[in-house]
Amino acid sequence: MSTVLFFCTAIITYVAFQYSKLRLLSPTLWASGMFMAFSFMYAVTLFSMKSDISAVTFFVILGFLLVTALGERIGHLPLELEKSSLETKRYVEDGTEGIIKIEAWKVIVLTLLFLVVAMSRYRNLVSLVSAELENGAGIMQLMTAARLEFIRLGAAVTLGNPIFNQLIYICEITTYFMFYVFIYNFVHFKIRQFYLLLPFVPDLMIRFLSTSRTSFMLLGVGVLVCYFTVLLQKDMKRLHVSPKLVVGVGLFVIVFLAYGRVRNNAQTIPIASYVQMYTCSSLYGLDDLLKNGWNDAPYFGYHTMKRLYHFLRISHDTVKSWEPMLVFSKNQFRANVYTSLADPIRDYGIVGCMLIRFITAFAATRVINRFRKMQLTKPSCCVYLFFSIAMIYCYFYSATGDVFSDYYLNPGLMIRYAVYGWLLAKFFLKPKLIRRQCIDDVCGGCSYVQSEGRASEKYS
Repeated sequence: MSTVLFFCTAIITYVAFQYSKLRLLSPTLWASGMFMAFSFMYAVTLFSMKSDISAVTFFVILGFLLVTALGERIGHLPLELEKSSLETKRYVEDGTEGIIKIEAWKVIVLTLLFLVVAMSRYRNLVSLVSAELENGAGIMQLMTAARLEFIRLGAAVTLGNPIFNQLIYICEITTYFMFYVFIYNFVHFKIRQFYLLLPFVPDLMIRFLSTSRTSFMLLGVGVLVCYFTVLLQKDMKRLHVSPKLVVGVGLFVIVFLAYGRVRNNAQTIPIASYVQMYTCSSLYGLDDLLKNGWNDAPYFGYHTMKRLYHFLRISHDTVKSWEPMLVFSKNQFRANVYTSLADPIRDYGIVGCMLIRFITAFAATRVINRFRKMQLTKPSCCVYLFFSIAMIYCYFYSATGDVFSDYYLNPGLMIRYAVYGWLLAKFFLKPKLIRRQCIDDVCGGCSYVQSEGRASEKYS
């Protein structure tokens, strides 16, 4: 069945790319593409897996992709009814009428502030694990010890004062927005403003000190979302993905896996088995769940609503812990990933899971559609940018684990990002638009006209 799943997901991926109005930003494309890659690895290495996936697992995954496609399709309908083709053309014209200018000194000030936060977290991290390390231990030994300590202590770990902890969210938003502005100006007008990339330095340091590799995956998805959004603005009919981008993604995957092997002291595990841990094991885990049942939730929403209950100040005697390790291969290797479908199935059943995934696809489509047509000078652009990245990341990660509940069912986090993003753009960054006819003046010469509000008044 893994081979059949591969061909079915390949067809869905192709159809999503060809016919979705979001093209490379399609939630269906990202979800089906990941399940296609995972099922391909499963089929190729089936000889070393304990068993093939069952027909039930095949239809559950296929159902998830189909309801996602349906939710995405319906998510477009209100926009089609509300906007005429002329208005849609107006949005595109407004969005590319000039470059976006953010003053360099503001970027430098934020970068220095975030560097202070990063250094403070590093100092606290060393203090946290110093007792576990021998003299002369390297950075990877530090990260390994820190990761083990994070797992042991869980939410009790803090690496900074409350203000610095909040600045981390602002650093993340700033990094995404600066890259979006950089790639927007470069793709549309071939203008390189490299100072906009400065926030990447402290952001990468903070992500590295978190010991979580998934934070780098989120950053990678954020970069791709920014790039694909600009491609959609530039040419809706013909999309050409640069070979350099493909090479970059490939290198990222290789470095990601290599870093994980070193940090987790997993060099003795064969590479093929290590790749299986991050691909095939999740499909096997879902299959095992569907075969053995899932009546293990002590209360409603046990697996998915922890953060929502915390936001509502509702407490329970038991909270969700780490998933159990499951042997997935004949070589007795284990993993604890079960795809994004396992937790909602255990909480709401298969039908409830499909209904929820339909709603999330509808919501993601509306948000991404709104973002890709939004002017960068609006403060809400920062907010919609992060929401779009978070939602695409949920579908990117859907074949591995469930992060939908980390965002969709985490109102405290989403409110925090929304407020910080809006305040950052409105009162500090204040991006300005330089009209297209005056772009040549950016590098010197006659004065140029700036617009802080609408990109063009002729459509008002």
